[in-house]
Amino acid sequence: MNKTAKTILIIAICMLPIGVIATVLGISFGGRTGWRYEYGTGKGVVTSEAFSGSQKLDEFDSLDVEVRSAEVVIMRGDSFGIEYSTYKGKEPVITQENGKVTVKQPPTGFVMFEFGSHDLNTFTITVPENSSEISLNVRSSSGDVTLDRIKVSGDVVSSSGDIMFNDIEGKEINATSSSGDINGDKVKVAKTRFESSSGDISMLRVYADDLLAVSSSGDTGVYNSAITNVDCEASSGDVDIELNGKADDYSYDLKASSGDIVVNGVEVEKNYKEDGGNNSIIAKTSSGDVNVSIK
Repeated sequence: MNKTAKTILIIAICMLPIGVIATVLGISFGGRTGWRYEYGTGKGVVTSEAFSGSQKLDEFDSLDVEVRSAEVVIMRGDSFGIEYSTYKGKEPVITQENGKVTVKQPPTGFVMFEFGSHDLNTFTITVPENSSEISLNVRSSSGDVTLDRIKVSGDVVSSSGDIMFNDIEGKEINATSSSGDINGDKVKVAKTRFESSSGDISMLRVYADDLLAVSSSGDTGVYNSAITNVDCEASSGDVDIELNGKADDYSYDLKASSGDIVVNGVEVEKNYKEDGGNNSIIAKTSSGDVNVSIK
């Protein structure tokens, strides 16, 4: 047996007990109990029961959420409130003062292993349908963020996770994902800014005065939308823009360093500019195609 084969065999033998332990724990703690190994909290191996809770909130018009490892959902509900599912001892810290609610997740170590319940670390915040526009500031180190059927303005940042919008209204939304997709449907926000370092941006039925969408590594698409000024950029990926309106209402500034540009079904040169109406479409990609359609 050569040296490489011996090394692989030794690694396999060492990993076998870990696999057995993982299987046993996965079966033993498969219900309401979770098992996890955290590094950095001084707790080592943590065996804890899944914990769910809820709390009514005072009426608020400002919301600040900061989580390290959790899914955040902010949605329309019957009243102001929060529901959460997490490990016991990891319940959110909630403060309320002068119409502002702050929700923070307690410090969490680096999770090396986790078995059992996988629906943990979810915070759902509800606001009633007739509530005023919420000033929003959401920061998630690891987890998806969803805004669903609410009136909001502000910032949403996810270091590692997707950001999703569904039927939202407001003055301004800035969404940034370092590693994840940004998706939306029925977004009625006057000024929108979407930026993903590594992920796709796909927006459907956007009604806005200004839209900026930037993806460093991924495709950027805006579909079936009515937008006055569009600026879409992709360092490595395609740019698709489909708007409802008249082609003559727009001026165009389109660039594709390595790829094709198609405007209303007609292929044009790689650096295409045309003065038209007061509305504008800017689309640029270093490596990918640009497809613009207005109808």
